[in-house]
Amino acid sequence: MLIRPIHTEGYGRDADIAGIKALCKERSYMGRDICEVFNYGALWSELIIGAYEKFAPEFIWVAEEIGGSEILGYLTGALDDDFYASQEQYLSETVSRLQRQSLMDFSS
Repeated sequence: MLIRPIHTEGYGRDADIAGIKALCKERSYMGRDICEVFNYGALWSELIIGAYEKFAPEFIWVAEEIGGSEILGYLTGALDDDFYASQEQYLSETVSRLQRQSLMDFSS
């Protein structure tokens, strides 16, 4: 198994974030899909991962098989105390955005 930071740009970064969000959705409910208890899996993943993606991508790490590309696990963190204020603001903005649009945009 290989543990590495996410790619910093381009297709590699997009693929890493997509893999992390998919894994978040698929395993957040006691190792099972969050959609068993929450119908909006993509929204759930965005709420959990989005702030790290936006404000602290240098502290997102993934685990994958050596020579493979499937993400088997991930770790997020932040060393900056200001991150948590940014995370709170991000969550608030996400909720406000949802009030202006349909939740159906997050139904996947």
